[in-house]
Amino acid sequence: QADLNNAHDALCDLADILGITPDSLSLGGQLGLAFGARGRGGNSGVAHYEPFQVVINLTKTRGAGSLAHEWFHALDNAVARLSGRRDGFGTEIHNLAGTGVTIETADAFRTLVRTINKTHLPSRSKKLDLRRRSDYWSTGRELGARAFEAFVIERLAEYGVTNDYLANITPESSWEYMARFSRTLQGSSYPYPTRAELVTLVPAFSDFVASIDWPGRQGKVNSLAAA
Repeated sequence: QADLNNAHDALCDLADILGITPDSLSLGGQLGLAFGARGRGGNSGVAHYEPFQVVINLTKTRGAGSLAHEWFHALDNAVARLSGRRDGFGTEIHNLAGTGVTIETADAFRTLVRTINKTHLPSRSKKLDLRRRSDYWSTGRELGARAFEAFVIERLAEYGVTNDYLANITPESSWEYMARFSRTLQGSSYPYPTRAELVTLVPAFSDFVASIDWPGRQGKVNSLAAA
């Protein structure tokens, strides 16, 4: 019950800062949300998004703080689904021309991806991937989701609100402190946007969100609900 209550409040906060209705967060009723129902135990992640099933799963005890991250994965996947790539992510598609995405949204989305890639976030994330067998931190989908988390926290702060269930990331100062005493963390490997980088990222995210034909919103031809 506590998880349901916290998720409800978090989603309402997310809708408020995005300027959309809460029901729009379901992407036209396509997106599902599960609590501790789809994990495999062991060392599974705190949360994950399943593109084929279009569902976010939060684990029973550790999913708090991951909702905004996973919701952006769903939105990112919705962009890809409109381009005919059911299991893909828009942040990793180089050409959205000729897809079901409106020209306005496609342009805003490309601008957002370019803005993320112009920061030092990708290069810092690549340092973390040096410890892995395959890229994870530096993939387009993860860069977008982590940048969105920072955007959400920044927008909440503008209203004097915090919601750690919606988004909760390690501050840059804390990360750098841990890195100084870690044998595995590389220097300058902070995996989220810095305060300086948010100056350009916040308006890029805002413009992308404003360009979307949210379900129930009038005035545009296409809708992410069609995904």
